[in-house]
Amino acid sequence: MVLSFGALAPGFSAGSTAMSTVTIADTDTAAFGFSVASSEVSEGGQTELTFAITNGVTFAVDQDISIAVSGSADVGDDFVLSDSQNRTLSAPYSVTLAAGATRVAAVLGVVADSDAELAETVILSARLVSTGTLIGSRTVSIPASDLDAPEVMITPEGAVTEGGDAVFALARTATLGSPLTRALSVRVEVTASGGGPQRRAAVDGDVPGRG
Repeated sequence: MVLSFGALAPGFSAGSTAMSTVTIADTDTAAFGFSVASSEVSEGGQTELTFAITNGVTFAVDQDISIAVSGSADVGDDFVLSDSQNRTLSAPYSVTLAAGATRVAAVLGVVADSDAELAETVILSARLVSTGTLIGSRTVSIPASDLDAPEVMITPEGAVTEGGDAVFALARTATLGSPLTRALSVRVEVTASGGGPQRRAAVDGDVPGRG
């Protein structure tokens, strides 16, 4: 703000300091919070992500909030992000806080499929784009698929004589309601006995998953 003399009355004259500048500091800074409605979401479920101003200070213009994702879950295959109007977001992910508004939301939806999968996580980090300020980071857990565990069995392929090779078949004995997409690691221990000393050996192997 600049202050200066206007027209002076007769008999008065401006001194050496006829103009002065005062700087008014804007101390109104928005404080943000980032919350997740549920920190664990199963397949087919969803949770709301809320970005809210917590001290009542608003912006005169729209503000973009970026959302970075990481973790063991894959976007698209395991989860999707959408805005509050159920419109799917594309990378780089962001939502817009409207001028004068105090909150904006997004939705994380977990994809329901028929694959047997292990527990996974989604890590979300939000920043105010105009300043680069980190609003916060949250983690959402996706529990393991609720599917029956496979059973396995070992059967000999036939008799073997000395000097020959013993062949065993390792197979699932129960059918999953959906394909097992990851190999099942197993260890087979073999104990040989007879007239001589007892001998033991271990063999590691995999029952391959089905694509």
